[in-house]
Amino acid sequence: MLLELTFYCSLLAPGKAITASGTPAVAFQTLSVDRRVIRKGSYVRFVVPGYGPVRARADDTGSAVRGNIVDLFVGYGPAACSLARRLGRIRNVPATLEN
Repeated sequence: MLLELTFYCSLLAPGKAITASGTPAVAFQTLSVDRRVIRKGSYVRFVVPGYGPVRARADDTGSAVRGNIVDLFVGYGPAACSLARRLGRIRNVPATLEN
């Protein structure tokens, strides 16, 4: 499957950003998905250019996450938010879905 990859962060204290699944968001391991496309709790493998391979769990949802757009959590604090902005949006990312 091909994904459009975006990135998000939290300015809350570490561990305080809670996903739609009720678990704390974990940097480069929490993925926000459209549950009509990727089932909650599924793992998705892909490569983030400039970062490397990622295996993230579909634990979150978001208002801008529709279809094959997924949003990867990159961490807490201003540095993580700066990274999320720098990474921006990456289209046509090959991914493998593990149910």
